Amino acid sequence: MGNKSRPAVYGGEGGEMVGADEYDEATFVRRLEQFDRSSKTAFAAACAERIWPLIERYAAVMVVPAGQVVALRAGLDAVWRSCTGSSEDIASVQVLAESMVPGCRRP
Repeated sequence: MGNKSRPAVYGGEGGEMVGADEYDEATFVRRLEQFDRSSKTAFAAACAERIWPLIERYAAVMVVPAGQVVALRAGLDAVWRSCTGSSEDIASVQVLAESMVPGCRRP
């Protein structure tokens, strides 16, 4: 059958793609621990941006109110601005994002 494609993950030492079966979470976490707070925030925002199309699809399928999705998008934009030195209050963005996760309810 030839060469099967494997899922790939960015995470090699030089930022190159590695096979998902080669992914080492402990190494990944150690590398993230070296980031300063702003870099960690930017990384989290980049991850959220990468899955944004899935968030939109989830919202459409699960009939999430459009205003909530707009607020979440505005929140992600605020997180990006905070990475560039803006004094955005992103705590409320975290609360909103967590409220949209099924089964994740704050007491």
